[in-house]
Amino acid sequence: MKKLLVLGTIVLSASMMGAEIDNLEARFKGLEQEYNLLIQKEQEKFDTEKKIAETAQTTLGKQRELYNQLSEKVAKLNQIKNVKFYKEQYGELASKYQAALKDLEGQMKEQENIINRFRQLEALKTNKSK
Repeated sequence: MKKLLVLGTIVLSASMMGAEIDNLEARFKGLEQEYNLLIQKEQEKFDTEKKIAETAQTTLGKQRELYNQLSEKVAKLNQIKNVKFYKEQYGELASKYQAALKDLEGQMKEQENIINRFRQLEALKTNKSK
């Protein structure tokens, strides 16, 4: 009888341990799935930020081109405004170009900020994966 009681206790303990292990394995698998989902979301967000930065880089290139063209116009206007008959009008036009340059500088700064933010993100990601 004692042997049967001991054997029953051992079998019961073993089945409880097996259930606990199964429970732990199920929790681990759930955590693993959650982790993989988070990694996937992280990559999707990174890809989105990369596209935004690439667009900003293209926009910045176009803006720099325009900035150079406007700067040349301003320099030309500043040179000829003292020689032409309509000095005041040339001066006003040069001021308008100067204001456009200032606005363009602000927009270029925004694009540079987007690009720099992505570069920081990219650096963090490459350091994290090492």
